[in-house]
Amino acid sequence: MVLLAAISLLQTVNKAAAAERLLAAHAELNARGLARLTALGDEAFPPILRAYQRESTRIDSHGLPSGWSPDRRPELRTYDALFEALKQVSSPKRGSELLAALQHAPQQYFIRNDLMRLVKEFGAPKEVVPYFLACLRPPHPDSIVPVYYLADSTDPRAVKFMLERLGDPLASRETRELAYVNLARTDGYEGAWVVFRARLKPKGSLRLPKTDAEQVVAAAFEARFHFVENNTAATFVMPAEVPPFALAGWNGPLTWKAAPDPTSAEICLVPRTPSASNWEEKFISWDPGHAGAKVSIKTLAGPRLAVFEYTLKKFAFGWVVIRAFQTATS
Repeated sequence: MVLLAAISLLQTVNKAAAAERLLAAHAELNARGLARLTALGDEAFPPILRAYQRESTRIDSHGLPSGWSPDRRPELRTYDALFEALKQVSSPKRGSELLAALQHAPQQYFIRNDLMRLVKEFGAPKEVVPYFLACLRPPHPDSIVPVYYLADSTDPRAVKFMLERLGDPLASRETRELAYVNLARTDGYEGAWVVFRARLKPKGSLRLPKTDAEQVVAAAFEARFHFVENNTAATFVMPAEVPPFALAGWNGPLTWKAAPDPTSAEICLVPRTPSASNWEEKFISWDPGHAGAKVSIKTLAGPRLAVFEYTLKKFAFGWVVIRAFQTATS
């Protein structure tokens, strides 16, 4: 056993030393050098992290060229190569080290954001949740990576934070929207009830949705536009077989339009099973027993298109969105 441990230690030292040599030999890592470096695996993590930190400090101390933006990255070729290498050799085993690197990182936004993404993926929740909560305390603005992490977490501290943000009119729209479409999943029945009570009421004289399918569409539609401030007129296209029913969420006038295949309208559902014979099966994916459902909503405003997929769950008081993803945009 002692001999095996010694051999393992020697292999680790040798791989770390090989990583150091590769890093020293390549001022700018090309694809071949990057492949050789990351092939060394976990043992290459410490020297890659040190090299990444040195390059981050260099960039922070020298500043960036005038007119630089995150989309203009030629000046960051070495940084990008080192970050890619770091990402490839990172694992949950290295979560604490990544968090420590983030805590001591330069204040350049893109550097901190890159490290936050790695901490989000590989960090242990018991360490990441309190740190991300601290990152979001006033006067710090809501940073997108911590917010997305906390919105997806079932940790009671994260749930409490998202509940507070949902009820705070001064919180960013994106943070409140993330709370709105996740709390019914992360906080269960209690979170679902909070979201359900916050739902906007439909306007006009159309009948209320009755069937499960109609309620699924209505709940997803309301979640899609709950935080959208838009008073313009819009058209919602549905199959002719569906009698119009009341929809909440859109602030301006909303007109129903019957069409056999509503795929190019201003607002419409996206077919999930195009060959289905009825509209419910065509546009909604059902869980066994109809206890859960998925539906996608497409919006088209001029040349801009967006598709959001909503996952919903049926509670005793009604259907509530428990997760949302933007699946397409242009």
